[in-house]
Amino acid sequence: FNLNKWSAKVSVAVMLIVTNNPKVLENVSDIEVNMLEDTYVGTLKKCRDLIHKGYELLSHPLYGSVKPNETPYRTVIMKKGKSLDTNSLNLIEEAIETATKFENNKATPQWTERVLDDFRVIDFDIFNIFISFFYELCQFFFSRKITTIRFIKVFTHISYLIFEWWISQIK
Repeated sequence: FNLNKWSAKVSVAVMLIVTNNPKVLENVSDIEVNMLEDTYVGTLKKCRDLIHKGYELLSHPLYGSVKPNETPYRTVIMKKGKSLDTNSLNLIEEAIETATKFENNKATPQWTERVLDDFRVIDFDIFNIFISFFYELCQFFFSRKITTIRFIKVFTHISYLIFEWWISQIK
């Protein structure tokens, strides 16, 4: 997984991947990865701690179609901000509450290694699609002379809209 094809205007140094999925760490070399030995909810709580330190969410913390109590893996894409981002904080708090509610209703099963590997692949594939989508948007916006900060704001807004649409489809 190599992001060297990114536009020079996109600094992957501003991105941080927070994950408990070893497959992400094995396959990503161009973005800082914060690898956790933690649960799904623990990973979300680490993201909340980073938001309090000024980081912002780039990906939705509950993306994907696997319920929080079914998979033990979660990968979240963040970026360093300048101050507390209340939208990110509200989103991560809601995600922690939702994931905790799922886990309280039914604990994550003790999956076989084969099933766990399937969940690692699913989480990584969703992450990979997200990064590819981000790259395509970079090409589109930067060919139109959009600033990096404006692009990240638009991209974050688009990812929230996609998630809201996805939620509306499963209700």
